[in-house]
Amino acid sequence: MSYLKIFATSLLVIAFAYFSVSLLLAPAPISAEYWVREMTVVKRSIANHYQGQRKLIIAAGSNVLFSVDTDRLSRDLDIPVINYGLHAGLALDKILTEVASAAERNDTVILPLERNTIVKRKTARISSGGPRNAIAWDHQRWQSWSTLERLEAISMSGPGLLFELALARIRADVVSALD
Repeated sequence: MSYLKIFATSLLVIAFAYFSVSLLLAPAPISAEYWVREMTVVKRSIANHYQGQRKLIIAAGSNVLFSVDTDRLSRDLDIPVINYGLHAGLALDKILTEVASAAERNDTVILPLERNTIVKRKTARISSGGPRNAIAWDHQRWQSWSTLERLEAISMSGPGLLFELALARIRADVVSALD
């Protein structure tokens, strides 16, 4: 019985230390889907190019990203059409936030959403937001999460996360020291 108490206590201490240190080190530039961030920057740039013009914005996940011919639609409709297809794993609120930054008065937004974007799951806020993306580059999303949601994101990112966070912080400190 004493062995079980020691084992359980050790496990709790290790878990507490792991999650505490991870929370202290996050956010940090760990490996994640940086292409999603780059894609949103490109799409914002395209939307800014047509700023002040009436336009059609088609936004959703990869179903739009890979299946909408905006050149053809622009010619047929005689207005700029922007393909704001992002990533199928993104939450609906993230897609809507991105589109809201691009849309202006008199613009039309079409949302051909996929089922998994609409159907709410218990962990939809965390899993569909990409826990690793939030830790790596989507700091606004990371800051919007409660401590419990951050702990959930850390637990979803695997046991090697602590080492990734530590290495990312060390790399960032070395780079800033060299500058």
